[in-house]
Amino acid sequence: MDADIDTAAEDPPLGLLAVAVVGLLLTAAGAIAVVLDLVGTSDIVLGVVPALTPLFDLSLFVTVLGVALFLFAMTEWSPDLDT
Repeated sequence: MDADIDTAAEDPPLGLLAVAVVGLLLTAAGAIAVVLDLVGTSDIVLGVVPALTPLFDLSLFVTVLGVALFLFAMTEWSPDLDT
């Protein structure tokens, strides 16, 4: 089992690594959008960058999607889990 962990640490699967990074980025963007919306400053941000409107409209979905992608990538990557 230790050999599997060493192999995973030395040679990470790049596809799953990319999915994990995208998941983290979506989670961060969604969380920031949720916080800005709760504080009430989303109108100021959308006034400056109107292209972010879909992010603010779907911020909770984007956050949940990011967490799901990250968790999927990490559970598929883990050599400890028998799948």
